[in-house]
Amino acid sequence: MSSPPSLQGWHRLSKGAGGKAGKDFKRATSPQRTGSRRSPAHSRNTSTSSKSSFGKQGGRSPDLTYHGQYLAFYGSPLSNFHVAKSFRGSSAMPYLLNELERLEIMHPARDSIAVQKMEEHHFICGEQFMMACKGFLFELTTIPLFSDSIDIFAQNLRGAASSQIPNPFDDLNQQHEQFTNSVFWQILESTSPQHIKSLGRRTPNFNEEVWTKASKAVVIAASLARAEVNPQLSDIYKSAWNTTDNMPKHYFVEASPVDKVWGVGLGREDRKIRDRKLWKGENRLGHCHDEAMRLYMTKRQPKADFVQEIKELKEKTSEADQEKKVEIEKYGEAAPADVTTNDIAKDDEETSAEDQGTPGDKNHLNRQPTHPAWKEFIDNEDRGKKETTRESSSGH
Repeated sequence: MSSPPSLQGWHRLSKGAGGKAGKDFKRATSPQRTGSRRSPAHSRNTSTSSKSSFGKQGGRSPDLTYHGQYLAFYGSPLSNFHVAKSFRGSSAMPYLLNELERLEIMHPARDSIAVQKMEEHHFICGEQFMMACKGFLFELTTIPLFSDSIDIFAQNLRGAASSQIPNPFDDLNQQHEQFTNSVFWQILESTSPQHIKSLGRRTPNFNEEVWTKASKAVVIAASLARAEVNPQLSDIYKSAWNTTDNMPKHYFVEASPVDKVWGVGLGREDRKIRDRKLWKGENRLGHCHDEAMRLYMTKRQPKADFVQEIKELKEKTSEADQEKKVEIEKYGEAAPADVTTNDIAKDDEETSAEDQGTPGDKNHLNRQPTHPAWKEFIDNEDRGKKETTRESSSGH
């Protein structure tokens, strides 16, 4: 069986058959090569103008489309695969840890090396944080990290002969090798969203039920952290929020025709998106962005009560400053104080006499301690003195 003709062969065939010239054929069918593999549409950063919806600096993005109250997206800064300015894990972990504890989901301790590693890392996209959290919740629980070995070593040290104590550095080296070879570590080291996603599927001890419960908090935490450093994402949140009524103007829908878990199973231009009853998927990512937008916008708008409190505090401060100004004008800078120096000295003497006995006598030395531990200590001291006195007397 003969192999299909090469691209040059197709050029010749099309030209001989009266078709387009070879260079036109090549331009129409061949992707532009830039030295790297072309990324999928949902991970590309596009900024071409379109009628669909707003984008960078008030422009329009071809990855966003209005459907009534719904804002459909596929790609754009709303995508977990969108690579922009990296965000530090420390901006996402506080919210995540609080939510995991509220949901009663087991996770490494707040002071663990696993949490420290998550907080120190700079994540290139939401997908990397999401997949790293899979390893954080499921894989790292099987690797006894370094602090555990130190604790075990300290426990063995108590009441054991030195020859029987295992060398903790053997365990540390082994754990370090496990840690750096883990899927969690590989996810942090990768710079390709697609590779990161494939690594996440290999997370050991993965539990679908626990992940379904935890994943919403994971994505919201990442979205909040991303909005802090990515103006494109924060602008979308601001444009979809009604600041007057302090509520959403639009709700987000991930219009992925193939994803029926995080998306709705419909294309971005599909008019069925207008009717939620016609959605074919759960739209988890859209709901996460709804909540992230609410948290992002409301924490930046001071509540009316708080504003009123600030106003009242300023008024009180102004009144106090005015009273002080009148006193200074009347008495000068050395305005009369409410308490004189003699009063303070008298109070000090009374306090000293009350706490330590009257100065000059030794009553304060006879004060009895109240804490049981001190009482026991003093009783032992007195008992020891009596025994010493008795031994001295019997010796004479």
